[in-house]
Amino acid sequence: MMLLALPAALAGPLLFVLLPYITQEGLSIWLANHHLSRVSLLILIPYFGLLHPYLEQLHWAPLREYGLISHLLFAGYHMVVLCTLLTLPWLFVCFCVLATVSLLWQQVTRQTNSLTVAITSHILADLGVAIVACLVF
Repeated sequence: MMLLALPAALAGPLLFVLLPYITQEGLSIWLANHHLSRVSLLILIPYFGLLHPYLEQLHWAPLREYGLISHLLFAGYHMVVLCTLLTLPWLFVCFCVLATVSLLWQQVTRQTNSLTVAITSHILADLGVAIVACLVF
């Protein structure tokens, strides 16, 4: 089951490679336009890399039991933030990836009767993305 964590660990490095091709504008410009500095990002790493994935899994785990619509809502919720950063084709790709990940998290949570794998893989993905944001800035 922890094999789900391996692709999640690649989220940061993959983002780093794809970033110039998937954004509407450079990430550093986007971050500055949203009043985020390198210091604020460093302060936010513990939140986005640890606490946020934990809280999000606690919130979405029971909602995922409502069927396909819950997975689509999970992915759509993330598009609200990403729509100002990513180009339209990559928004669609990201939406599909997030809906699929939500389905996988539901399955692994059911099989293990635990959120451990979902939280661990979510932490690895979000931490990687947060670190890339700091490196790019």
